[in-house]
Amino acid sequence: MTPITPVFLAVHRITSLRCGEKEAVLTAVRTESGFSMLDKDRLSRVAGRGLKIRSFDPAALLRAGEQDLRICETRGIRILPVWSTGYPPLLRETFDPPFLLFVRGEIAPPDAPQCAVVGTRHPSEAARREARRFASDLAGHGIPVVSGLAAGIDGEAHRGAVDACGHTTAVLGSGIDTLYPASHRSLAGRMLESDGAIVSEYPPGTPPLKHHFPQRNRIISGLSRWVVLMEAPEHSGALITADYALDQGRELCVHSVGVSAGPAAAGTRALSDEGARIVAGASDLYEDPADSAYAEHAAGNRGGSVRPAHSRADIGTLLARSLQHELALTHNQGSTLHGN
Repeated sequence: MTPITPVFLAVHRITSLRCGEKEAVLTAVRTESGFSMLDKDRLSRVAGRGLKIRSFDPAALLRAGEQDLRICETRGIRILPVWSTGYPPLLRETFDPPFLLFVRGEIAPPDAPQCAVVGTRHPSEAARREARRFASDLAGHGIPVVSGLAAGIDGEAHRGAVDACGHTTAVLGSGIDTLYPASHRSLAGRMLESDGAIVSEYPPGTPPLKHHFPQRNRIISGLSRWVVLMEAPEHSGALITADYALDQGRELCVHSVGVSAGPAAAGTRALSDEGARIVAGASDLYEDPADSAYAEHAAGNRGGSVRPAHSRADIGTLLARSLQHELALTHNQGSTLHGN
């Protein structure tokens, strides 16, 4: 088991690398001295592709990694690497999962089928009410709710789950210590008090930048068995979550409130027209009450974990060994030149 070190967190901060490539780099460098010898060309070789990196400063990344580790230790933030037993198995099997998750609170049990509830930040009053009611219904059926803590539908979904004493997870598009919007701090506190979770792949202190939110949407759908869009207009960011859901093989649904007339529901109506199933309550998620997953969950059967995809662990293995050998040669040559 690789320990959580500044090197581990420094590798995570190399945003141009995919998950498997980060694992390969970590395997190759292992130590701070090994990481310090990295440069852009060596990173490209271990990735097996050309990387668009404007600048690369190993020393600065190591300092940032040290700070990340201190913050997490001080504030009780857990760090879950992709290979750890606590990492959500459904998320692990997606294409390019997060290399690690920063976690506050308790994530849902790995065998509990979760449901993402997402939608527009500017919903109709009917959609607000239905989002809260639907999430409460999910909680009543023992189904954890996943959303993004954003204004609008996300917030109502989290509130509905908490009100019904259910489990809910918020996936952030910022550092785990940077809640956005700030008006949802009290809601986040209620979630943690109810044994829910707040997770992020972004290091502490990361601001909520616009391009982070499409990326976090892949985590929302990746954690979930079902993805339900409540209401979304055309070009809504929630539709990106729908795209990820389809790519990841999740069951995409539209709530009945989202097929109403008007521009506020144009995006969800289009999904329905394209074949997304319409649901109104938690029981509608199961097309057949005898569905095996429903029967297992309802009976409290906790067997059958999801096996991680093999391809992720294989990415870059040989290149990692090559880079490790090259770094060793560089170190030895430097020692000879300096008479050490």
